Amino acid sequence: MQLSIAAVLGALALQLATAQTPSGARLEFDAVSIKPHEPSPRDSGLPFNKCAGGRLVASNTPVKLAIEWAYDILNDFSVPEWASIGGDPYDMEATAGRPITEASCKLMLQAVLERSLQVKLHREVRETRSYVLVVAQGGSKLKSANLANPGESDGIWLRGEKIGAKGWDSKTIARWLASLHLGLPVVDKTRLEGVFQFRIDYANSAEGGEDKPDVFQALREQLGLKLEPMRVPVERVVIDHIERPSAN
Repeated sequence: MQLSIAAVLGALALQLATAQTPSGARLEFDAVSIKPHEPSPRDSGLPFNKCAGGRLVASNTPVKLAIEWAYDILNDFSVPEWASIGGDPYDMEATAGRPITEASCKLMLQAVLERSLQVKLHREVRETRSYVLVVAQGGSKLKSANLANPGESDGIWLRGEKIGAKGWDSKTIARWLASLHLGLPVVDKTRLEGVFQFRIDYANSAEGGEDKPDVFQALREQLGLKLEPMRVPVERVVIDHIERPSAN
């Protein structure tokens, strides 16, 4: 299961995707507003609509979360305290004036972050201790997603709640696990092909007091997958520069 360390570490550093169209024109929002969030009794969670209908709305959102989504960052990265998940939240609104894809939205948000927050970052590959997602003994219990005509019980169910996706591939499952902040990066080595639907129920460690398995046990018992700690080459993001946005 070990990758060729020499081959990976000897390769050139991966380059960031630039926010450009194939013709070279930079994708931009028509209008952008970034303001410090004013706490309200109506605040709930981190609303982040991710460009539904050509309009990006990210309310009560940490800067780190916006960077993570815009640049498709899988593993944890360091930012100043004010930009961290527990730092200063911001309200971001941007309009494109037309329907856009999620991929275009991410590129356009990159442009906003680079202009308004002076974000500069690079990616590098390091051999690091990680969780490797593999198929557990006994085989995968994932079912192929019903993409053509999904029923009410189909799709992805996390802790009893159905999310919007019809199904996930194994790389997306690894990304979801990484988003749970398990302490190590997560790398997909399942070699599973296709898009899957599943239900998984596990204890939320932040809440405590639940009579449910932790996510590691739930993966093994409910999905037939497991996380194994080992050292592997992992792409990491390094923030070289970032500045607080000025209210606009």
